[in-house]
Amino acid sequence: MIKFFRHIRQRMIKENRVSKYLLYAIGEIVLVVIGILIALQINNWNEARKEGEQRQQLISSLLEDFEYNRETLLNHKLPAMDMAMEKMELFFRLMQEDTDVNKGQLLSSAQVSVDSLRKLAIPFFQSEPFSANLTTLSEASSSGKLSLLKNKELFREFTQFEMYYDRFLYLTEESTHAYFNGCLWEIRRTVDPDVLAGRKSMPNLNYEEYKKIMDQPLAKTALYNAQILRYNKRSTLSNLLENTDKIISILKEMQES
Repeated sequence: MIKFFRHIRQRMIKENRVSKYLLYAIGEIVLVVIGILIALQINNWNEARKEGEQRQQLISSLLEDFEYNRETLLNHKLPAMDMAMEKMELFFRLMQEDTDVNKGQLLSSAQVSVDSLRKLAIPFFQSEPFSANLTTLSEASSSGKLSLLKNKELFREFTQFEMYYDRFLYLTEESTHAYFNGCLWEIRRTVDPDVLAGRKSMPNLNYEEYKKIMDQPLAKTALYNAQILRYNKRSTLSNLLENTDKIISILKEMQES
C-alpha cells in the first residue's frame, strides 16, 4: 500500500501536476489522521473493557470479604458477646442476691452453687477477638485500584468501617492490658484467675470465701471494668455490622449496574 501511494506521488511530480499533488497530499494526511483516531478509539475501548473487567472483579472480591465479615459478626461474634454479657450480669445479680444459678430461687449463701458462679465469671477474664477480612480492600488501596470503584458513598463507608474496627482493636488491647498490667493483674498476683473463673477445680472453696474474694474493692473494680470494656466492644461490633450491611448493599448495586 505504501509503495502504491509513493508511486502515485512520484508520477504527479513528474507530470508537474502540483495542485493535484497538494490535494492528494492533504487527502493522505487526512487518511492518516483518521487511521490514528480509529486506532486510539480501539485502544480506548480495549482499555475501558479491561478496566470494567477489573472493576467487576474487585467488586466481587470485596463482596466476598465483607459477606464473610458479616457472617462472622452476625452468627458468631455478636451472639458470643451477648452470651458473655448475660453471664456477667447474672454473676453480679447472684453475688448480690444469693440466688441459685440453675433454679433462679432465692436461697441462703450456703446453697448457692460456687461452681456455677465460677463458670459465670469466665467472661471477666476473657477477651473476645475479631479479625476482619480486609485483604482485598488493603491490596486495592495500596495498588491504587480502589479508584476503579468511583463511588464516594462507598469510600465513606470504608472509612467508617476502618474507624470502628480500629476502635474495636483498641478496646481489645485495653482488655489485654487490664489482664497483664492493670487491675486484673493485681487480682492475679494473689488469686489464680483460673480458680475464680472455674477453669481450675477448688473443691474446698465455698460461697462465703468466694464472695469475700470477689467483694474486695480491687476485685470489684476489675470486674466492672471488664464489663464496661465488654459492653463497649459489643456496641462497636454492632456498629461494624450495620456498616458492613451498607457496604454490601452498595457493592451489590454496583455489581448489577
